[in-house]
Amino acid sequence: MPRILLGRALRTVAATVTLTVIAGGLAFASSTISVTLIVDGVSRQVMANTTTVEQLLANEQIVHSDRDLVVPGPDYPLEEGGTVTVRHSRSFKIVRDGQEYTYWTTESTVGDALERFGLDDEGARVSISRSAPIPRRALVKITTRKQVKLFADGVKWNLSTTASDVRGVLKETGVLPR
Repeated sequence: MPRILLGRALRTVAATVTLTVIAGGLAFASSTISVTLIVDGVSRQVMANTTTVEQLLANEQIVHSDRDLVVPGPDYPLEEGGTVTVRHSRSFKIVRDGQEYTYWTTESTVGDALERFGLDDEGARVSISRSAPIPRRALVKITTRKQVKLFADGVKWNLSTTASDVRGVLKETGVLPR
């Protein structure tokens, strides 16, 4: 093969390889999108070259379960400039009037969780501020308001109280036992 043809063939191959590399790079760059990822309230921007929320979470090593909140859902497609929110569920125990229950929630505050489960009784005494974040391994004590009749020194009192026992009711009313 003459030298001129060999040089021309090499230049053609080199140009083809170069164009292929550039096209591949452009395709990769155009398939990468910017997404806001919020995990348990902490936000960050990520560059993703995946097509679904599930793939993004796997790439970012974010483990989630069926109890967790993932918005949009794991099967949804990612969109440029979109937001993916993950709130991991937490278990917390509630002792309500002496009965213990365990709940799982993705709510961020005690009050929101109590409301979610229909436990935010008006006038109830709660051991943790309703506006407090749900702590890990939380134990929330709730004492609901009760109607009590108290007879003391010949006087009948109708009371509404969150006291958990007779001693508490007496203390609350200022009645001293003899």
